[in-house]
Amino acid sequence: MIFFVNSSDKVTRYQVNFSLGEDVRIQCDCPAGMFGKICKHKLGLLRGDFSFLADPNQSDSLRECINRLDSSDILKVLEELDAYERQLLEIKKICEVKRKSLEKLFQGK
Repeated sequence: MIFFVNSSDKVTRYQVNFSLGEDVRIQCDCPAGMFGKICKHKLGLLRGDFSFLADPNQSDSLRECINRLDSSDILKVLEELDAYERQLLEIKKICEVKRKSLEKLFQGK
């Protein structure tokens, strides 16, 4: 299935192709996707974020694709990735607090 997604500039559209045969393939023609990276467009669609769709009428097709992936390890790994990214954000917040604490200490406060 082919989905059209908006780029960050909301003008350019990219094409994301879900191939759900024996092997699952997801390709995007954005600059990152062209190099085989897991771009934000692929992740957005895999997460079921319909706001990525340039055509809201493709929502049912996207839902169908995600349902077909339910039996694969892809959604499980995606959930794990999301959990680690949340942890990373929390750790970054802690690091920022510690940096500010160090700055105050260096300033004698």
